[in-house]
Amino acid sequence: MGKKCPQCRVWCTDSASRCDCGYDFVSQRRHPLQSGSLPLWLKWALLGGALVTAVAWVVAPMGSPVAWGMVVVFPAGLLEAVGLSGRGELESVFLAPIAWVLYVFLGWALLASSQRRYTLAIFGVLCAMLALNVAGLYGWRLSSETLTGTKALLEFEKGSRRASVDFPFLAHAAMEPMNCVVQRTEAGCEVWNGEQMHTGDQFALAKLFGIAPEQVTIHTLYAGGSFGRRASKDADYVREAASIVLASGTKAPVKMVWLREDDTKGGQYRPMFHHRLEATLTPQGEVSAWRHRLVGQSIAAGSPFESAMVKNGVDALSVEGASTLPYAIPNLQVELHTPKDIGVPVLWWRSVGSTHTAYATEAFLDVLATEAKQDPVAWRLKMLEKHPRHAEVLRLVADKAGWSKPLAKGKKGERRGRGVALHESFGTVVAQVAEVTVARDGSFHVDRVVAAVDCGVAINPDNIRAQVEGSVGFALSAALHGEITLKDGVVEQGNFGDYAPIRIQEMPKVEVHIVPSAAKPSGIGEPAVPPVAPAVANALAAATGRRAWRLPLQTAQFKA
Repeated sequence: MGKKCPQCRVWCTDSASRCDCGYDFVSQRRHPLQSGSLPLWLKWALLGGALVTAVAWVVAPMGSPVAWGMVVVFPAGLLEAVGLSGRGELESVFLAPIAWVLYVFLGWALLASSQRRYTLAIFGVLCAMLALNVAGLYGWRLSSETLTGTKALLEFEKGSRRASVDFPFLAHAAMEPMNCVVQRTEAGCEVWNGEQMHTGDQFALAKLFGIAPEQVTIHTLYAGGSFGRRASKDADYVREAASIVLASGTKAPVKMVWLREDDTKGGQYRPMFHHRLEATLTPQGEVSAWRHRLVGQSIAAGSPFESAMVKNGVDALSVEGASTLPYAIPNLQVELHTPKDIGVPVLWWRSVGSTHTAYATEAFLDVLATEAKQDPVAWRLKMLEKHPRHAEVLRLVADKAGWSKPLAKGKKGERRGRGVALHESFGTVVAQVAEVTVARDGSFHVDRVVAAVDCGVAINPDNIRAQVEGSVGFALSAALHGEITLKDGVVEQGNFGDYAPIRIQEMPKVEVHIVPSAAKPSGIGEPAVPPVAPAVANALAAATGRRAWRLPLQTAQFKA
């Protein structure tokens, strides 16, 4: 759900004991200069500063730059030290003393200078530093960031909103566990498999058997769900079956079928990710700056696609959907931190990076719309003027969902809400509106999901609707239940008892509306997955006033 810091109004995770601004959730103590009650050491420091200032005024000529400089030096240094140490960050332990040394040096230079122009220059610098620190106490922050990638921005930001979002590891959990048939023949090798990465498997088997790739024949079969799992970067389960053939020396076909526990515990997972978002609103309710930081493993690393997908250390799969926001935000910065010391194998999972970037961005956008006191749909539309395709999809879903009409009330004690989300992936734009009903104990049901899709020419409309309906069920499974956890390096989940898919009674009514288009066809197997979770989360927030900053969604956080 997350909790809001009463000092800086930033959303923090439920597990956070202290906010970045220094507010302690346990003791409920504020920053010393904003609490109205100064600690004893600070009172003595201020008294000492006052005495030093008084001596400076007596020794130096009245009104001279030296006297004024001493008035500025001490409080500026004090504010800098208190301000830095109040952040609650480890590095502040080192920054605060450095700030003091800097101010003492400047103060000494000011007093020792015999040339008026140097004295005035140093005095000006100190005045500027003091002004910035005083501004910081009132919620203003000076940031110098390369937000656009080419132009440095130096501006004051007041009242920035922040949120942190956590996403777990996810298993693919296809109904059909990993399996295949491999046979060694005189001509080479034959494989019967539900394939997603033919070339990779072909080269892996050729290397294992010591034959040419063209001697490996693959018979592609229907698969009972794949969702990226059969596009293994290292051909893991196919090589396992081939290793059995190689070790036994048999010429007979060998069929290998993993148990559900093998599939869940030995699988490769959607990476765990942490997102931190920060945005600034103008007095008119417009987003003036947006910063998005992501931390998570790279999927492309170690794959045949690494050289093409990873540029300057940035895996395009990790930031897709975050670095390509369609909304008109003048200053946008996306940062990626990719840890390399995590041994959990990761793999693309239906809609890949958009599985987490869509939730983070669309849930945070709803927060900003609420702060700006704007309707979530109308507010998004104002930022989509340069993206008419996205705007058309959003208008269609709002119209078909009856967004402008009041939502029907629930039974006594029930709370109802409606939420929206928009996202583009694989060249397809999808917008969804979700309706939820929340009981007193926090349990909820997703009643209805309305989807609008622009995937270019609708070659097979029935298939498009089927893919969207299936995507809603798949995405809800993850949003409501999906989480892979590890203990002592071992995956704790094993079967559908502790890694549950969505049940039929949890499936909402799904309506699919296709935008007529003459554009080239684009993807439809994955793009309807990303907007589901944020639309549901935004609906829950509308019903309960509580935001979910960690997936899967937990009923306890919505308890009345």
